[in-house]
Amino acid sequence: MDAKRPIIVSGANDAYMDFLDDMLASIQDRLHEYDLGILDLGLSEESKDRIQTRKKDTKIVDPGWRHQPGDMSKQPSYKKAYYAKPFLPEIFPSYPGYLWIDADVWLQDSSAIEHYITAADKSPGKGAIAYECHPNYKDIGHKPRFRIVWKFGIFPVAFRMVGRKVFRLVYDMFGDAVALQHGLTPDNNSGLFFIHADSPAWDAWRNYMSKANHQNFMKRNYFPDQTCLNVALRENNICFSVMPPIYNWVVGLGVPLLDKDTHTLLDSCAPHQKLYAIHLTGDCGSRTFNLQTTDGRQVNTSLKRSQFLLSK
Repeated sequence: MDAKRPIIVSGANDAYMDFLDDMLASIQDRLHEYDLGILDLGLSEESKDRIQTRKKDTKIVDPGWRHQPGDMSKQPSYKKAYYAKPFLPEIFPSYPGYLWIDADVWLQDSSAIEHYITAADKSPGKGAIAYECHPNYKDIGHKPRFRIVWKFGIFPVAFRMVGRKVFRLVYDMFGDAVALQHGLTPDNNSGLFFIHADSPAWDAWRNYMSKANHQNFMKRNYFPDQTCLNVALRENNICFSVMPPIYNWVVGLGVPLLDKDTHTLLDSCAPHQKLYAIHLTGDCGSRTFNLQTTDGRQVNTSLKRSQFLLSK
């Protein structure tokens, strides 16, 4: 280990191994420059061998349940990742910084790694992360729903209609007052970030994970790590460098543009910059998309890296 260089961290189970392999392939040319850590969320020996084929000295660690808001024995092992992210400095100690990349993210340009690190160096809070905010993004969770506002957690005092997914998540985890204050702004996406080891964000993140109500997450697929990180940063006035959406393009929120000549994915808004990171949230990795091309046509293609490259 070279303590002077950061570590790149991700995590997967066997079901996500193909995605993880795509992500690692997209940064293969940079793996000799960084240490690599993988959270074992249910990996077979065969999958571990595939990872170590990419980088022999990869540190593969079962993170366990770093935070247990309830009985986790019946929870699927992949959910360990949500509770492990705030504890990366403990899981992989002695590194100066941590670049987390979700397994369903792949880099179209691996120089994004240095861009995140450089941006974090210049931020007061010593971190860099991208907003889920773009003119062509949609809130895929925008469905009118109602929540009961409880007084003292005993009796209902009001009904509140909540539409934006962010608001609903903050409401469920922290209540009405916090949702009104922080649930109406764009989320920082916790699928790709760089945070220095000495950033105050780590303690704040863990603190708000412990404060949150995790009941809904225990019942279904939820994203407690992202919601808690956003509330922790805002409540504690911790300022990260905000990366533009081309550094973490969330396909579930907006479809990119395709440069037909170079087979490069671009920002759908002018001046159509190259996308550095493609984030295949939800079922986006198993779907095909009708992409508008720079010459005004349409191309039907998968955006999963290995399949997208074959479609040239």
